[in-house]
Amino acid sequence: MQSELKNIYNLALFARIVQLGGISRCAQEMGIERTTVSRRLAELENTLGVRLLKRSPQMISVTDAGRVCFSHCEQIVELAQLAQTVATKGEQTVKAQAIRLGAPPELIENVVEPIVNKFETDNPMTKVQVMPLFDSNPDAISSVDLAISWSAPDDPGFVARRLAGLDQAVYAAPSLISRSGSLDAPEHIQKFPCVLIRPSSTRPAWRFTRDGEHVNHKPSTPVAVANIHEAVLSTLAGLGLALLPEYLGEPFIRDGRLVSLFPDYRFNTQPVYLVSPRRGTDIPRANMLRMMLEQMFEEKIALAVVTS
Repeated sequence: MQSELKNIYNLALFARIVQLGGISRCAQEMGIERTTVSRRLAELENTLGVRLLKRSPQMISVTDAGRVCFSHCEQIVELAQLAQTVATKGEQTVKAQAIRLGAPPELIENVVEPIVNKFETDNPMTKVQVMPLFDSNPDAISSVDLAISWSAPDDPGFVARRLAGLDQAVYAAPSLISRSGSLDAPEHIQKFPCVLIRPSSTRPAWRFTRDGEHVNHKPSTPVAVANIHEAVLSTLAGLGLALLPEYLGEPFIRDGRLVSLFPDYRFNTQPVYLVSPRRGTDIPRANMLRMMLEQMFEEKIALAVVTS
């Protein structure tokens, strides 16, 4: 029994090393010597018979075996936090605590809500409050416990994990094409206004790929918008061409409000991130929700493209 408890402690310690991104940070947070953390980690690796971390003076990285172990270790930590909260604050307090999940409004109904419904069914003591998130700046993300975002914040206080890469296509309103002329080749996009999110003088080119060959063309006349939600609305209004995730564009293809251009070409994918505070959240089971989002997000996106 004593050895089992020791292993559980070491597993939880390993999870915290990964969450904080280093042995020194873990030792500092827990108020113990760095050598003690290293020794505990070595004991765990010897017990399991596998390397969990690759260590160097500059950084640590998680091995394949470590990634599998980490996903289960986080569940151990979450369940321990839940047990402690129930014991000290009572079950009703835990039930009253909702995980605040922020997400772009265009992802909530068909993608986020089905995942949240399953999570709440599997974890009846934990509720999730889904909140529309129109921006991905640190202030907006700080207002929630977890955030689904079209971009990763450039802030060391947050951890961003890539959830998926969404296929994209170039879309336009039929009215724009009819009044501005045809688009026969990728270079013709320079004759049209293009809807761009926060354009700058260094705005990236659109990358057209066909038969393994790549061609880059930079939109010339930007229509500036703040986020993808505004990009969709501006495209529907006929203000310009837009490179959008197919998940957002295809429903409007079916009802005739948009047309898809350059069907023979492929484009870079649009990343989607799951962002959380680097030091974690005090609400139990938030990491379990994170893991379920990571496991189910791509499946729900694929289903939504077909059925929305």
